[in-house]
Amino acid sequence: MRFNKIRMISLALALVISGSTGLFPARAADNIPATIKKTFEQNLFKFGPEIQRHWAERMFRFTGDTIYHQPVIIAAVLTAELLAADVASLDDSGYVAIRCRQLLDDFNPRTRKGKLRRGWFKRNPTSVFYLRMLANVWRLQQYGLVESTYSETLSRAMRITAEYDYRRVLFDTTLIRIYAAQAVNSVHYLHSLEIVDLREDYTRVFQQVFPDAIDDSLGKREYQDKIYGLTHFITAASGYYQHDVDKSDFSWVLNYFEQNIERIFSSTTSDIVAEVGISFLLTGQNDHPIVRKCRKQIEDDFNREAGMIPSPRGKLDLESGEHRNILAYMLLRWPDKLHAGPDLSQSEHFLKLVRPREALKK
Repeated sequence: MRFNKIRMISLALALVISGSTGLFPARAADNIPATIKKTFEQNLFKFGPEIQRHWAERMFRFTGDTIYHQPVIIAAVLTAELLAADVASLDDSGYVAIRCRQLLDDFNPRTRKGKLRRGWFKRNPTSVFYLRMLANVWRLQQYGLVESTYSETLSRAMRITAEYDYRRVLFDTTLIRIYAAQAVNSVHYLHSLEIVDLREDYTRVFQQVFPDAIDDSLGKREYQDKIYGLTHFITAASGYYQHDVDKSDFSWVLNYFEQNIERIFSSTTSDIVAEVGISFLLTGQNDHPIVRKCRKQIEDDFNREAGMIPSPRGKLDLESGEHRNILAYMLLRWPDKLHAGPDLSQSEHFLKLVRPREALKK
């Protein structure tokens, strides 16, 4: 069974991870970003592959340091193997049903957002399958793997994604209310892969779903969904911190943040405050007053004893806190230059992982 093969690969790669705890040396924690970095990099290999990738990918785009390749490679190989299984089994309704159930399980049923998303995708079961396929194709392309051992898989997946009606899913107003940031991401993937450009149409629908005139009627969670979605217009356009973007393209977003920063501080979370500040940094406005205000807010949220930014409820769990803490690090220590990639196509570590399986296939 393809699922068993993927589990075996996952286990083998987990063993690689477990033997690599010395990859990131500890650094002196003389300030908040250095402390966050030390806290998480000393514990990174205790986390799942996807959390490791999320951290390492962003740190590479900040530093260009190939020391961050390995966690990205692990996640890339797992992603490529699963994508290959998805592509090969597309006509197997039983396989697709199992995959959809697995993807639905990614939504935490104990949270408001998880319940709402799970409910929507249960009513539209194959949508989550195709959205994940699109995201995986885009990610592997960003890693330079179009001409790799996975080129046939990516080519077939590209044809499949090009035939799917993503507009029907992404323009659903109910989905936008509960999945805005992820929907913006998918719109970016479609444009980046040159499948279809839905950016203007999606922007118009988003503004209809979240008009500024109804802000006062939005509950705290709904308002957070709106602001998080707004930040991702800029984050997605940057290729997720691979390059700067033109501020004139997103003046409507930046102006909104300026005019509503106090409510953003009082009604959102550390993750979202950090992304608001990063939105100005991605548009080249390093000295903007909003950046300084966001940094101050994040510094006030920092728990020095724990060496991290806790959750809104004060939770100090490292793995679940990785997202907010990498964002805090990025906001507080923005680099002079962003780095695209990482391009894994010529990585010695990547080739060591895929070549043995190529030999077995022959």
